[in-house]
Amino acid sequence: LVQSEAQIATNEENIITAQANLANAADALRQLVNLPNGEIWDKEIRPVTDAQTEHIAINVADAIRTAFERRPDIRSQQIAVERFRIDSEFFRGQKKPQLDLSVAYNLNGVGPDLSASTREVNRLDFPGWTGRLHLAVPIQNRAARAQSVIADIDYAKAKLQLDSLRNQIFTEVRTAARGVDTAAKQIDAAKASRNFQTQNLDAERKKYENGMSTSFEITRIQSDLTLARSREVSAIVQYR
Repeated sequence: LVQSEAQIATNEENIITAQANLANAADALRQLVNLPNGEIWDKEIRPVTDAQTEHIAINVADAIRTAFERRPDIRSQQIAVERFRIDSEFFRGQKKPQLDLSVAYNLNGVGPDLSASTREVNRLDFPGWTGRLHLAVPIQNRAARAQSVIADIDYAKAKLQLDSLRNQIFTEVRTAARGVDTAAKQIDAAKASRNFQTQNLDAERKKYENGMSTSFEITRIQSDLTLARSREVSAIVQYR
């Protein structure tokens, strides 16, 4: 009798907790479907189907390829690598000698007066060409060399960060795929546990009917069955 009363007290405590969790879950669902505030929030939400899901097969190689192609963080890092590569090439070029060629074309008028000179320009009588080469050879050129070294380091660092990010994404996808597979197996294990608990309860009821068990034992097995059903639903939710 004392054991039964203790079990009743424990069950009542669990009921209070379960009712609060149920109300919180219902409010979370109302929020997710964006229900307007008002009386509809006081309506009961009652599931009409059992929690179930279909197992899916994940191709890890395809998933990794999709992540490499579509994830914005890796795309952003690829752009950064390209930018640092351009900077590296630019500053490397700044260390080299510089040769500039400038060419000019002009028309001249050599007439005795402005009118005659204008006519000669219009007739293209005296075209002129000028060309110039300017060679600059840097001596020491410490600033350019320092900038080139810094740019090379930034480029190498960006490539290492890209490789690190690829490894991180590779690991994340494999972990996620493994998690899906594990969750699917947990569903099967929880379903098997629920079936065994159901059979156990049926067997215990037959023993009780034949005077070989007690109501306390029936209640205990019913609790075990309820927990098994709860674990099965939780496993399905986790899998989805």
